[in-house]
Amino acid sequence: MLAEGILNIVRIERDTLKLNKKRVNLVAEMHNIIRDIIRSQISTSSKKIKILFEPEEEYISIELDKVLLQGIIHNLLDSSIKLIKDDETISIDIKKFDDKIVISIKLSATGIDAEVVPSHFTKFGSRSYQGIGLSLFIAKGIVEAHDGRIWVENDHNLTATVFNFSLPTNRS
Repeated sequence: MLAEGILNIVRIERDTLKLNKKRVNLVAEMHNIIRDIIRSQISTSSKKIKILFEPEEEYISIELDKVLLQGIIHNLLDSSIKLIKDDETISIDIKKFDDKIVISIKLSATGIDAEVVPSHFTKFGSRSYQGIGLSLFIAKGIVEAHDGRIWVENDHNLTATVFNFSLPTNRS
């Protein structure tokens, strides 16, 4: 996974990231990714973390690179797991609009320092006691390769952080 991450960084920087887009059910893909994250990361973590994903729709069709989507979600959830404390919840939501789909990952953790937010998706831009600050840079590159947008925001009370990304629906 580390080697693939490094290769993706090089591809992103050289603007040579190739997409293998196929039409998929985004909701089913999200369920699979979350199940894999729970099995691989949360079950081996010393933290008790709950992931809540209850989509309003069971089928949302979108054209994207399934493997790279897994990378985006994995990187955002990995960053989220590092930010939250024991017994906190990560909530995942999907909202469908006419021209885009927005996926939000909300963690019940103290908000990200406002000074850090602008640099959060740059290489080595996050201030974390774990990791080196590349996972969000990779996620940004993958989202942008899909003609999407990625951002992070705090709620108004700085009691939650939300990672968001949007992808075009690719409707004709």
